[in-house]
Amino acid sequence: MLLSLIKKNGLNLARFFAQTPLLTQETSVPKYCSILKVPISKTAIQQTAYSTEVRSTDSATNKSYKTPKRKRYGYEAKYFTGGLLPRLDSAKPLQSLKAYEVPENWVKKKALFGQNDYIDILGDGKVTPKELIRGPPWLKGFKGNEMQRLIRHIRFEGHHLRFYYPTKHHNIKKRIKYLYKFYNFRRHKTNY
Repeated sequence: MLLSLIKKNGLNLARFFAQTPLLTQETSVPKYCSILKVPISKTAIQQTAYSTEVRSTDSATNKSYKTPKRKRYGYEAKYFTGGLLPRLDSAKPLQSLKAYEVPENWVKKKALFGQNDYIDILGDGKVTPKELIRGPPWLKGFKGNEMQRLIRHIRFEGHHLRFYYPTKHHNIKKRIKYLYKFYNFRRHKTNY
């Protein structure tokens, strides 16, 4: 075998091709081999001299460039993988369910649960929860679908939105128009 140092861009490529013989014009190339052309000098454009080498593509014969990689590197199994023999004392303790703890019924969170349910205990009884809620006025005490909510929003703040936020006002009106068609004309569609 002929060993030659092939340098390209300062990288020694001889270690990759140390086990492959150089071909001459008289040597025939088998069908299972591929030809790899490596330029001899750094200026491959100026010189056209190439060294023709054979690299076997048969995976069974040439595995020197393929190193096996560890699968799932860094993974630690949470279960015992030592086989059927009894575990050693130095091994990790067995994972099991925690001991049952009786719940404490008189903790502060449970004892004071619902203490503010009577919001108007000292008043005349006319205060409702919606009067104590903080939030937009069109949402306080509201229960309905999206179209009803948007109509209520326009009714409460339509003039303000039209003057200060015209794009938002336009988008709300457009959504109301779409939902009106969706709720009224898409239901009970018949084929006749």
